[in-house]
Amino acid sequence: MSEASNTVRESYTIPEFVGHVLISPSTYRPLIKQAIVDTAVAAHISIDGFGYHAGKSVIHFVQSSTDLEKREPGHQLTIIHLPPETAPQDLTLALATDLLSSLSTLPADARFIDLSSVKEGGTLEVFPGLVVPLPAKPKAQSITPLGKALSLFKDGAVRPGMSAEWPIEAFAIDAASAVTGVPGVFSLPGRARCLMWGPYIQLPAGTWRVTIRFTADDAAAQHYLRFEWGGADLSELSFKLGASGVYEAELTQSWASPETVELKFIMPSSALNGYVEIQNIRVEMIETTLDSH
Repeated sequence: MSEASNTVRESYTIPEFVGHVLISPSTYRPLIKQAIVDTAVAAHISIDGFGYHAGKSVIHFVQSSTDLEKREPGHQLTIIHLPPETAPQDLTLALATDLLSSLSTLPADARFIDLSSVKEGGTLEVFPGLVVPLPAKPKAQSITPLGKALSLFKDGAVRPGMSAEWPIEAFAIDAASAVTGVPGVFSLPGRARCLMWGPYIQLPAGTWRVTIRFTADDAAAQHYLRFEWGGADLSELSFKLGASGVYEAELTQSWASPETVELKFIMPSSALNGYVEIQNIRVEMIETTLDSH
Protein backbone atom coordinates (compact mmCIF):
# COMPACT_ATOMS: atom_id res chain seq x y z
CA MET A 1 0.00 0.00 0.00
CA SER A 2 2.81 2.32 0.91
CA GLU A 3 4.57 1.64 -2.39
CA ALA A 4 1.41 2.46 -4.35
CA SER A 5 1.04 5.74 -2.47
CA ASN A 6 4.65 6.63 -3.19
CA THR A 7 4.12 5.96 -6.88
CA VAL A 8 1.16 8.36 -7.00
CA ARG A 9 3.10 11.11 -5.28
CA GLU A 10 6.10 10.72 -7.56
CA SER A 11 3.97 10.86 -10.73
CA TYR A 12 2.31 14.10 -9.61
CA THR A 13 4.95 16.55 -10.79
CA ILE A 14 2.86 19.71 -11.34
CA PRO A 15 3.70 22.33 -8.68
CA GLU A 16 0.80 23.11 -6.37
CA PHE A 17 -0.99 26.32 -7.23
CA VAL A 18 -4.29 28.17 -7.28
CA GLY A 19 -4.81 29.49 -10.78
CA HIS A 20 -7.43 31.57 -12.55
CA VAL A 21 -7.93 31.30 -16.32
CA LEU A 22 -9.58 33.95 -18.47
CA ILE A 23 -10.25 32.75 -22.01
CA SER A 24 -11.44 35.53 -24.25
CA PRO A 25 -14.74 34.94 -26.09
CA SER A 26 -14.50 33.12 -29.40
CA THR A 27 -15.99 30.09 -31.11
CA TYR A 28 -12.70 28.39 -30.13
CA ARG A 29 -13.21 29.19 -26.44
CA PRO A 30 -15.32 26.17 -25.39
CA LEU A 31 -12.87 23.78 -27.09
CA ILE A 32 -9.87 25.32 -25.30
CA LYS A 33 -11.73 25.26 -21.99
CA GLN A 34 -12.63 21.57 -22.34
CA ALA A 35 -9.03 20.69 -23.21
CA ILE A 36 -7.83 22.42 -20.02
CA VAL A 37 -10.49 20.64 -17.96
CA ASP A 38 -9.55 17.22 -19.38
CA THR A 39 -5.85 17.75 -18.71
CA ALA A 40 -6.44 19.14 -15.22
CA VAL A 41 -8.76 16.31 -14.17
CA ALA A 42 -6.19 13.74 -15.34
CA ALA A 43 -3.64 15.49 -13.11
CA HIS A 44 -6.03 15.47 -10.09
CA ILE A 45 -6.47 19.24 -10.21
CA SER A 46 -9.71 20.67 -8.86
CA ILE A 47 -11.88 22.67 -11.27
CA ASP A 48 -13.82 25.59 -9.76
CA GLY A 49 -13.77 23.82 -6.38
CA PHE A 50 -15.09 20.49 -7.64
CA GLY A 51 -13.00 17.43 -6.87
CA TYR A 52 -11.02 19.43 -4.33
CA HIS A 53 -8.47 17.67 -2.13
CA ALA A 54 -6.29 19.39 0.45
CA GLY A 55 -2.81 20.03 -0.88
CA LYS A 56 -3.87 19.75 -4.51
CA SER A 57 -3.96 22.49 -7.12
CA VAL A 58 -7.12 24.36 -8.06
CA ILE A 59 -8.10 26.07 -11.33
CA HIS A 60 -10.90 28.63 -11.50
CA PHE A 61 -12.35 29.69 -14.86
CA VAL A 62 -13.10 33.39 -15.09
CA GLN A 63 -16.63 33.76 -16.44
CA SER A 64 -17.11 37.46 -15.62
CA SER A 65 -15.15 40.44 -14.34
CA THR A 66 -16.51 39.84 -10.84
CA ASP A 67 -14.73 36.46 -10.82
CA LEU A 68 -11.44 38.34 -10.99
CA GLU A 69 -12.21 39.92 -7.61
CA LYS A 70 -12.01 36.44 -6.02
CA ARG A 71 -8.34 36.22 -6.89
CA GLU A 72 -6.19 36.42 -3.76
CA PRO A 73 -2.50 37.37 -3.37
CA GLY A 74 -0.36 34.53 -4.63
CA HIS A 75 -2.99 33.20 -7.00
CA GLN A 76 -1.82 32.92 -10.59
CA LEU A 77 -3.75 34.45 -13.48
CA THR A 78 -3.46 33.32 -17.08
CA ILE A 79 -5.21 35.09 -19.95
CA ILE A 80 -5.62 33.15 -23.18
CA HIS A 81 -6.42 35.63 -25.91
CA LEU A 82 -8.40 34.54 -28.95
CA PRO A 83 -9.44 36.99 -31.67
CA PRO A 84 -13.25 37.36 -31.46
CA GLU A 85 -13.89 36.79 -35.18
CA THR A 86 -17.42 35.63 -34.59
CA ALA A 87 -20.02 36.10 -31.89
CA PRO A 88 -19.32 33.77 -28.95
CA GLN A 89 -21.41 30.63 -28.70
CA ASP A 90 -21.05 29.82 -25.00
CA LEU A 91 -21.52 33.32 -23.54
CA THR A 92 -24.13 36.02 -23.86
CA LEU A 93 -23.04 39.24 -25.54
CA ALA A 94 -23.15 41.00 -22.15
CA LEU A 95 -20.81 38.45 -20.54
CA ALA A 96 -18.56 38.36 -23.60
CA THR A 97 -17.99 42.10 -23.60
CA ASP A 98 -17.67 42.08 -19.80
CA LEU A 99 -14.69 39.73 -20.15
CA LEU A 100 -13.22 41.60 -23.11
CA SER A 101 -13.58 44.93 -21.34
CA SER A 102 -11.73 43.58 -18.29
CA LEU A 103 -8.65 42.95 -20.46
CA SER A 104 -7.92 46.69 -20.29
CA THR A 105 -7.53 46.71 -16.50
CA LEU A 106 -5.81 43.42 -15.67
CA PRO A 107 -2.99 43.29 -13.08
CA ALA A 108 0.59 43.46 -14.29
CA ASP A 109 1.44 39.98 -13.01
CA ALA A 110 -1.10 38.30 -15.29
CA ARG A 111 0.35 35.85 -17.80
CA PHE A 112 -0.88 36.73 -21.30
CA ILE A 113 -0.90 34.08 -24.04
CA ASP A 114 -1.80 35.12 -27.57
CA LEU A 115 -3.01 31.98 -29.32
CA SER A 116 -2.72 33.57 -32.76
CA SER A 117 1.03 32.90 -32.51
CA VAL A 118 0.63 29.25 -31.43
CA LYS A 119 0.62 26.57 -34.10
CA GLU A 120 -2.43 24.35 -34.40
CA GLY A 121 -1.81 20.87 -33.09
CA GLY A 122 0.79 22.09 -30.62
CA THR A 123 0.63 22.38 -26.85
CA LEU A 124 -0.05 25.19 -24.42
CA GLU A 125 1.47 25.58 -20.95
CA VAL A 126 -1.46 27.17 -19.14
CA PHE A 127 0.29 27.10 -15.74
CA PRO A 128 3.84 25.95 -14.92
CA GLY A 129 3.88 22.20 -15.46
CA LEU A 130 0.33 22.02 -16.81
CA VAL A 131 0.73 21.42 -20.54
CA VAL A 132 -2.48 21.15 -22.57
CA PRO A 133 -2.69 19.72 -26.12
CA LEU A 134 -4.46 22.21 -28.34
CA PRO A 135 -7.65 20.93 -29.98
CA ALA A 136 -8.34 21.52 -33.66
CA LYS A 137 -9.83 24.91 -34.36
CA PRO A 138 -13.45 25.08 -35.54
CA LYS A 139 -14.02 25.64 -39.23
CA ALA A 140 -13.85 29.24 -40.37
CA GLN A 141 -17.24 30.93 -40.31
CA SER A 142 -18.52 34.15 -41.77
CA ILE A 143 -18.25 37.07 -39.38
CA THR A 144 -21.59 37.71 -37.72
CA PRO A 145 -22.90 41.21 -36.94
CA LEU A 146 -22.15 40.69 -33.25
CA GLY A 147 -18.71 39.43 -34.20
CA LYS A 148 -18.08 42.74 -35.95
CA ALA A 149 -19.16 44.58 -32.83
CA LEU A 150 -16.63 42.57 -30.81
CA SER A 151 -13.79 43.39 -33.24
CA LEU A 152 -12.92 46.36 -31.01
CA PHE A 153 -11.26 43.83 -28.70
CA LYS A 154 -9.40 41.82 -31.35
CA ASP A 155 -5.99 42.89 -30.02
CA GLY A 156 -6.86 42.52 -26.34
CA ALA A 157 -6.86 45.70 -24.26
CA VAL A 158 -8.55 48.68 -25.91
CA ARG A 159 -6.42 51.81 -26.29
CA PRO A 160 -7.15 55.40 -27.43
CA GLY A 161 -7.60 55.62 -31.18
CA MET A 162 -9.02 52.11 -31.52
CA SER A 163 -12.45 51.90 -33.10
CA ALA A 164 -15.00 49.44 -34.44
CA GLU A 165 -18.13 49.49 -36.56
CA TRP A 166 -21.35 48.54 -34.85
CA PRO A 167 -23.60 47.01 -37.53
CA ILE A 168 -27.29 47.85 -37.50
CA GLU A 169 -28.07 44.15 -36.96
CA ALA A 170 -26.58 44.42 -33.45
CA PHE A 171 -29.37 46.80 -32.41
CA ALA A 172 -33.01 46.32 -31.53
CA ILE A 173 -35.33 48.00 -34.04
CA ASP A 174 -38.87 49.23 -33.45
CA ALA A 175 -41.13 46.89 -35.46
CA ALA A 176 -43.30 49.73 -36.79
CA SER A 177 -40.21 51.53 -38.12
CA ALA A 178 -38.35 48.66 -39.79
CA VAL A 179 -38.44 48.38 -43.57
CA THR A 180 -38.45 44.72 -44.60
CA GLY A 181 -35.36 43.67 -46.52
CA VAL A 182 -33.58 47.00 -46.09
CA PRO A 183 -31.53 47.02 -42.84
CA GLY A 184 -30.85 50.49 -41.48
CA VAL A 185 -33.84 52.21 -43.12
CA PHE A 186 -36.44 53.65 -40.75
CA SER A 187 -39.98 54.59 -41.71
CA LEU A 188 -41.08 57.53 -39.54
CA PRO A 189 -44.90 57.68 -39.87
CA GLY A 190 -46.60 57.05 -36.54
CA ARG A 191 -46.44 58.13 -32.94
CA ALA A 192 -43.39 59.39 -31.03
CA ARG A 193 -41.12 56.44 -30.21
CA CYS A 194 -37.63 55.05 -29.90
CA LEU A 195 -36.67 53.80 -33.35
CA MET A 196 -33.48 51.91 -32.40
CA TRP A 197 -31.64 50.97 -29.22
CA GLY A 198 -28.73 48.81 -28.07
CA PRO A 199 -26.42 46.97 -28.39
CA TYR A 200 -25.68 46.91 -24.62
CA ILE A 201 -22.02 46.11 -25.04
CA GLN A 202 -19.67 46.74 -22.13
CA LEU A 203 -16.83 49.15 -22.83
CA PRO A 204 -13.77 49.87 -20.64
CA ALA A 205 -13.41 53.06 -18.63
CA GLY A 206 -12.49 56.12 -20.65
CA THR A 207 -13.87 58.73 -23.02
CA TRP A 208 -15.76 57.32 -25.99
CA ARG A 209 -17.17 58.84 -29.14
CA VAL A 210 -19.87 57.42 -31.36
CA THR A 211 -20.24 58.69 -34.93
CA ILE A 212 -23.44 58.00 -36.84
CA ARG A 213 -23.53 58.54 -40.60
CA PHE A 214 -27.07 58.75 -41.95
CA THR A 215 -29.30 60.12 -44.71
CA ALA A 216 -32.72 61.77 -44.45
CA ASP A 217 -35.31 62.59 -47.10
CA ASP A 218 -37.11 65.94 -47.33
CA ALA A 219 -40.00 64.85 -45.11
CA ALA A 220 -37.75 63.42 -42.38
CA ALA A 221 -35.64 66.59 -42.43
CA GLN A 222 -38.63 68.58 -41.16
CA HIS A 223 -38.93 66.59 -37.93
CA TYR A 224 -36.92 66.83 -34.74
CA LEU A 225 -34.86 63.70 -34.08
CA ARG A 226 -32.56 62.73 -31.22
CA PHE A 227 -29.58 60.47 -30.53
CA GLU A 228 -28.67 59.42 -26.99
CA TRP A 229 -25.35 57.80 -26.12
CA GLY A 230 -23.65 56.50 -23.00
CA GLY A 231 -23.97 54.22 -19.99
CA ALA A 232 -25.51 55.26 -16.68
CA ASP A 233 -25.33 58.86 -17.95
CA LEU A 234 -26.42 59.68 -21.49
CA SER A 235 -25.31 62.45 -23.83
CA GLU A 236 -28.08 63.81 -26.05
CA LEU A 237 -28.05 65.39 -29.50
CA SER A 238 -31.39 66.81 -30.71
CA PHE A 239 -31.69 68.30 -34.19
CA LYS A 240 -33.93 69.21 -37.12
CA LEU A 241 -32.01 68.97 -40.37
CA GLY A 242 -34.16 71.25 -42.51
CA ALA A 243 -33.04 69.69 -45.80
CA SER A 244 -32.46 66.23 -47.20
CA GLY A 245 -28.91 64.95 -47.45
CA VAL A 246 -26.13 62.92 -45.89
CA TYR A 247 -25.16 63.81 -42.32
CA GLU A 248 -22.87 62.76 -39.49
CA ALA A 249 -23.73 63.02 -35.80
CA GLU A 250 -21.12 62.75 -33.04
CA LEU A 251 -21.69 62.20 -29.33
CA THR A 252 -19.02 61.85 -26.63
CA GLN A 253 -19.36 60.42 -23.14
CA SER A 254 -16.99 59.36 -20.35
CA TRP A 255 -17.21 56.78 -17.59
CA ALA A 256 -14.76 56.02 -14.77
CA SER A 257 -15.30 52.24 -14.73
CA PRO A 258 -16.47 49.70 -17.34
CA GLU A 259 -20.08 50.33 -18.31
CA THR A 260 -22.68 48.63 -20.46
CA VAL A 261 -23.53 51.26 -23.04
CA GLU A 262 -26.33 51.99 -25.46
CA LEU A 263 -27.12 54.17 -28.44
CA LYS A 264 -30.71 55.28 -28.95
CA PHE A 265 -32.30 56.84 -32.03
CA ILE A 266 -35.49 58.63 -30.99
CA MET A 267 -38.33 60.42 -32.76
CA PRO A 268 -39.71 62.65 -29.96
CA SER A 269 -42.96 63.60 -31.74
CA SER A 270 -45.34 61.95 -34.20
CA ALA A 271 -44.77 62.05 -37.96
CA LEU A 272 -46.90 61.59 -41.07
CA ASN A 273 -44.10 60.63 -43.44
CA GLY A 274 -40.35 60.46 -43.90
CA TYR A 275 -37.45 58.01 -44.10
CA VAL A 276 -34.04 57.94 -42.42
CA GLU A 277 -31.27 55.50 -43.30
CA ILE A 278 -28.40 54.85 -40.89
CA GLN A 279 -25.42 53.91 -43.02
CA ASN A 280 -22.66 53.50 -40.48
CA ILE A 281 -22.12 53.55 -36.70
CA ARG A 282 -18.54 53.77 -35.44
CA VAL A 283 -17.37 53.71 -31.82
CA GLU A 284 -13.92 54.99 -30.85
CA MET A 285 -11.99 55.31 -27.59
CA ILE A 286 -10.71 58.89 -27.29
CA GLU A 287 -8.97 58.78 -23.90
CA THR A 288 -8.31 56.23 -21.17
CA THR A 289 -9.73 56.54 -17.67
CA LEU A 290 -9.86 60.11 -16.43
CA ASP A 291 -8.20 60.97 -13.14
CA SER A 292 -11.01 60.85 -10.58
CA HIS A 293 -9.20 63.39 -8.45
